[in-house]
Amino acid sequence: MAPVEQRLLQDFAWRENELIALRTTYIREPSSTAKGKGLRRAYLAMLYAHYEGFCKFACEECKIEIARCGRSLSHLKPNIAAIFMQESVAKLRNSPSSDFVSEVLEFRTSLLNVVTQPYEQFETSNLWPSVLIDALTSLSIDATFVDNQRSSLNSLVARRNDIAHGGSNDIRNSDLQNLHDSVWEVIIELIISIVKYFEFKIYLK
Repeated sequence: MAPVEQRLLQDFAWRENELIALRTTYIREPSSTAKGKGLRRAYLAMLYAHYEGFCKFACEECKIEIARCGRSLSHLKPNIAAIFMQESVAKLRNSPSSDFVSEVLEFRTSLLNVVTQPYEQFETSNLWPSVLIDALTSLSIDATFVDNQRSSLNSLVARRNDIAHGGSNDIRNSDLQNLHDSVWEVIIELIISIVKYFEFKIYLK
C-alpha cells in the first residue's frame, strides 16, 4: 500500500468510527422527541464536518506528496506548478521596476528548482461541490464523481448552514442516510482517484 493511500485510509477510518458511534446514538432515540431531533441535527452537522475535513485533508496530502516527489517545477503540469509558485508570482508581481529584470531571471531559474513547500492552502468555510470541483480540477483530478453527487452535497452544505444559523427543521432518518451515502461515495472515489493519481503520475506533464 502506498504511503499516501495509507494516510488517507487512516483519516477516513477515524471519521467513519466517529459517525458510526453518533448514528448508533441517534437511531435509538425517536425522531419525535426533542433529544432525537437534536441528535439528528448533530449528526448532519458532524457529517458535513467530516466531509469538509476529509476533502481538505486529501487535497493537502496531494500537495505534500507532490512536494516529496523530487521533481522540478518545470516537470509539473502548469496548473499544478502554479499552486507551488504563488509566493514567487506575488513577489514578481509586486517587485519595483528597478528589480523587475533580476526578479524575472530569478523566477525563470526557480522553474528548475525541486518542488517544495510552501504551497497554496485550500481554505473554505463552505465546501460546496463547485468549490471542491475547482480544487480537484486545479490538481488535474477528474471530479466527475463530485458532480454526480452535486444535488446531495448542496443539500448537505445548505442544511448544515441552516443548523449553524439556528434553524430547527426536522431531519428524517432517510434524509440522513441519503446524505451519508453521497458523502461516502465522494470520499471513497476521492481515495481511489488520488491513489491512481500518484500511481500514474498524473501531476506530471
